[in-house]
Amino acid sequence: ELVSLAGQAGGNKLPAPIEGITHFTPALPHPRDACALTESEPGAQTSFRWAIKRRLNRGAHGEVWAATREERDYVLKRMFLEKGAHVRLAAAREAWFGAALGGHFVESFATARGDVWLVFEHAGRSLHDHLFEADPTIGVLRPTRAWRQLRLDADGPRKFAELCVGLLEATAAVHAAGVVHRDVKPSNIAIDVTDEGYMKVTLLDFSSAWSREAESAGLYGSTGPSRDEETVEYMPPERLLDDGTKTP
Repeated sequence: ELVSLAGQAGGNKLPAPIEGITHFTPALPHPRDACALTESEPGAQTSFRWAIKRRLNRGAHGEVWAATREERDYVLKRMFLEKGAHVRLAAAREAWFGAALGGHFVESFATARGDVWLVFEHAGRSLHDHLFEADPTIGVLRPTRAWRQLRLDADGPRKFAELCVGLLEATAAVHAAGVVHRDVKPSNIAIDVTDEGYMKVTLLDFSSAWSREAESAGLYGSTGPSRDEETVEYMPPERLLDDGTKTP
């Protein structure tokens, strides 16, 4: 299990996570056969059913679904393990950092056929989806009403400043824990406006993150961390134009 692997971080190199999974899964599975290992009885399995609502997003490494369990909202992320070792490593990193940092990460589990899912508490809407939506007539992105409010309303600058402060605070908290996110972009930022009007900002997706402990745990393969785990379009200039060294 990914979480048990995450708990073994230390000075010794670990074998590549989730070795031996060679199955190929369809793009849109329904994880109703999900099973999770219980902590009280190691090795035992407890069956439960997730109420899958809708798919929220799909990226290069996985797809994200909205779900509920016991009347609580969650986000389930299936990793595309069939794409190869780099996705298996990304899944292991996200589970490792989730367990290490806490926050909205809940657990990971495997289905009967070997799919690996990561479970998160619902942290809000991504900044990308908050600001942009698909035009149903031509299929291209267009600004949302929230985007126009930030640009045109008298209160827009204050709301934008609140968003920036929340993002800086979240990033500073991660850095204080010795972790570098390495993939801060609108789709990896969640915002949730409370009933009191406070904007809560959460960093999502730590599959590209780095720390010395994670590197010691072997979570970047035999070659170590590289720019391949980052998104070029959002890479800071000092990373994009560096001399190719591996240390983030």
